[in-house]
Amino acid sequence: MRYAEVIGDPVEQSKSPAIHKFWLDRLKLSGDYRRTHVPRGTVADFLRERRSDPDWLGCNVTIPHKVDAADLVDELDEKARAIGAVNCVVSRRSGLFGTNTDIEGVGAGLDGTALEGAKAAIIGGGGASRAATAYLASRGVSELLILVRDPQKAEPLRAIAPAIRVIVAPIDTARDSLEGSAAIINATQLGMTGYAQMSGDLIDGVARHACGVTLFDMVYEPIETRFLATGREAGGTVVDGLTMLIGQAIAGAGFGACFAATLRLVLPLAATHQRAAVAATIFLVSYISFGAPVVVAGRLTGSFGVVPTVLWYSAVSALLALVSLRAQFRLARCDQASRGVSVST
Repeated sequence: MRYAEVIGDPVEQSKSPAIHKFWLDRLKLSGDYRRTHVPRGTVADFLRERRSDPDWLGCNVTIPHKVDAADLVDELDEKARAIGAVNCVVSRRSGLFGTNTDIEGVGAGLDGTALEGAKAAIIGGGGASRAATAYLASRGVSELLILVRDPQKAEPLRAIAPAIRVIVAPIDTARDSLEGSAAIINATQLGMTGYAQMSGDLIDGVARHACGVTLFDMVYEPIETRFLATGREAGGTVVDGLTMLIGQAIAGAGFGACFAATLRLVLPLAATHQRAAVAATIFLVSYISFGAPVVVAGRLTGSFGVVPTVLWYSAVSALLALVSLRAQFRLARCDQASRGVSVST
């Protein structure tokens, strides 16, 4: 069976398998989408092994492998080459092809923010920060603050935005250095489920300078992070990581580069309904996966009555029917436009 996967360390938080598998099942397509834990420093061995697998279509790449993977593929598209990081690897006859839709994902979160001639701040200096830097440079910001633990890690970002004044500062300066920022982006795993929370210095800095500022968190597990909650309470506009996830899908590679048929359905939905389409998929899959066992267990132990059980399954069935009908309607309208989407393997 042909398959694709998402790789990372950690990778448990990824929503990609839930979304892909839902639509693969609904469309009765032969294929699989997996979640694969690839420890830091082992991505070269992983890709070497996958090259010889004829059923492997490719992988989405998440932290911390985006920069390493860019050095290991045979070909990069223009965007990935410019920033030196990839979030999707596709297996082709000619070798491994790397692309990056993180820039479009960042744009989905910040296109509505006035940035030209303004100051922006990024927390973190990894692969996601490179995409954020490229996007901010394209928007014409005048000054870019990079907050990192290790200043050396942020040096490659200067080359991505040579026309911008780039200031690299320690995280513990956030209370003062964030002043005047029009947008503050968290491009780290801080606040992600299973990871450390943001430091007090960062949170204090956000609370002090968030009023009137756009706060964009690339973390989407959980959706509401301490970073965003603090920014909202201080009067800022918050954008969560799900927005970036959807922006990547619309760009055509984040979710769909490996399964063209899945892309034909998810892309029109996401483009038209954006949050609602993908969020509904995640909700339904999660509800069925985790809610059903609870209900079944309750029925077996007598903890749930017949009526609540019937109501639960009726609600899920109705939601599934609604999503399916909407998906088929949108697919029919967009079928001609998306018929040319294909995958080289």
